[in-house]
Amino acid sequence: KIKVTEASAGWGGDRVVIIREGNARGYRLLWKCNWDSERDAEEFYTLLVAALTARFAGKDFSHLDRGVDAGAGRSFKGQREAARVTLQVRWPA
Repeated sequence: KIKVTEASAGWGGDRVVIIREGNARGYRLLWKCNWDSERDAEEFYTLLVAALTARFAGKDFSHLDRGVDAGAGRSFKGQREAARVTLQVRWPA
């Protein structure tokens, strides 16, 4: 198991943007996290998948890169590229 303090080591900064989608469809959050190394990014991504799986019981976040419908109009999509992790969250208005 990865502890939160271990997963946060190597954090290189992040950016968060919340966008109101047109036609009152809802909102989108874009979160980009930069890490000092690919290993740090992988540890964080693994913990992120585990946290989402625990929060949304019954949903499979193991393929977060393909997108996950969490129900009630909420969806998640994430990816890890080298030392960067990106998470996109959508929810209704």
